[in-house]
Amino acid sequence: MRFNGAVLITNSCFSDLNAHFDGYAVGSKNADIALANGAKQKLVGLLVQQLRAEGIHVAQITIAGSIKGTRWEGENPIAPSTVDDKFFDL
Repeated sequence: MRFNGAVLITNSCFSDLNAHFDGYAVGSKNADIALANGAKQKLVGLLVQQLRAEGIHVAQITIAGSIKGTRWEGENPIAPSTVDDKFFDL
């Protein structure tokens, strides 16, 4: 199938339906972010359905970790170029 464009979205592992991630989100006082990311994941699914007929590819990359150089950088951060490469692979 030839695509007429793409919508590429990043999300965090907080968006997953997973008790471990939910517990971490609550414990780290990030429940609000987890809720927003869950809604974003739903949006991705809706956009896939809505834009497929127009030939627009919609994809999401879920990041399970922190990104180097951001204010949320933690241990073993992911290089921004790694995220770029994953999007390019799509």
